[in-house]
Amino acid sequence: MIPENWKSNFEAMPDRSQKSRSMRRIPRSVRTFQGSIGLARQLHYRYHRMMSDPDSVDDALGKDHERLDGLLHQLKAGIQSNAPAARKTLAELMGQLVHHMTWEDEVLFPAVKELAGAKERRSIESLEIDHERIRDTLRSLESSLAAGDFELARSLVRWLDTLLRGHNYDEEHGVYVDADRLLTPAVRRALIERFAAR
Repeated sequence: MIPENWKSNFEAMPDRSQKSRSMRRIPRSVRTFQGSIGLARQLHYRYHRMMSDPDSVDDALGKDHERLDGLLHQLKAGIQSNAPAARKTLAELMGQLVHHMTWEDEVLFPAVKELAGAKERRSIESLEIDHERIRDTLRSLESSLAAGDFELARSLVRWLDTLLRGHNYDEEHGVYVDADRLLTPAVRRALIERFAAR
């Protein structure tokens, strides 16, 4: 179920087009240096994606995130226009997103936990909690569309978008990187093949 304070949580998310108050207190020279580091990391991440590694969990699951984002964009457009076809798009998104999360919960996360330290395991536990929140939101969204309540559906799909943006970022900069670092290429290859066999 969507939290009562979803709107305040959504509005409180950082707006990257504006400098936060805390950033304004940092000297310009330091901000410029930090910005350069951030840009370098983004460019490195994009280059890494372009030079795809067939044995990389980060590459495989990151690409799946991009594909799911495309379905979410279609769903948002359908709900915004009160299109009956939104229910079909949601069914497709639910099926594929639930598969993605279930594979992570049952296959990827346990494999990484075996080799990870306490900090990494805590991060994975947080991701597992996220998965439950995402599943609850999907079920609420399904119910709202079945009832023809597009106003509620618009609120729910915005909340889902908020959840997935933060969750995907945490996975792509956390457990996926840890998987590539901790697991052998052969193990990663087997996991990716199991993920693809759906």
